[in-house]
Order: sequence, then structure tokens, then C-alpha cells
Amino acid sequence: MNDTVGFKEGQIFSDTPQLKINAPNEAKVIKVLIKEGEEIKKGDILTIIAPKKEAFCAKVILDEKDLAYIKKGQEINLKLDAYNYYRFGAVIGKITYVSASDVEKTFYCLATI
Repeated sequence: MNDTVGFKEGQIFSDTPQLKINAPNEAKVIKVLIKEGEEIKKGDILTIIAPKKEAFCAKVILDEKDLAYIKKGQEINLKLDAYNYYRFGAVIGKITYVSASDVEKTFYCLATI
């Protein structure tokens, strides 16, 4: 008796459920790095994700002349040295604090990103 099971072309893939990825924490997909139909290998990075509930803070050093253009609540686009701007775009943030002038003429703002 022959125990071979026959399949029509494409049937295996059409009957296979879609891959579902469960994360231990709530997160959002920032960027998908692969295209539909693209072959992937073990260790390939498929997406960039970030936690939804966790905010990061950036301290931005400012020149005194730039203080006139910065206001609390303002949305900003940050270009980071460690983050490839040309590939991923700017990091969007929101100003949460603008420092007052001080004796050393050092000014900064804080932004959640």
C-alpha cells in the first residue's frame, strides 16, 4: 500500500495559516524591512518595533538664537547620528520642556520621542 499523500500545486501554502507573532508587551511596528514574497533566512531582521507605552526623552542643546523658535508642546523632527536618517526618516518628538537662560549661556530642551 502506498502511503504517499498528493497535493495540488500551491495547496500547501494556501492551507497554511498566516504567521502570527505575539509580543510580551504592547508595541507598534515602526518599519517593515522586507517585501511580500521576499525570501528570508534565519537571523534576518524583518521589522523594527518599539514599545507603545514607553517614551524616550531626548535632551537637545540649543544656541541662544534658536530659543525663539522652540516652544513647549511643539512637534519636532530629530535627525540622530546613530539612526540612519536616509533609510528610516526622522524621529518624531514633542517638546516637553525648554530651559530658561542661565549664567553659562547653556540652553536645552527636552523632547519625548
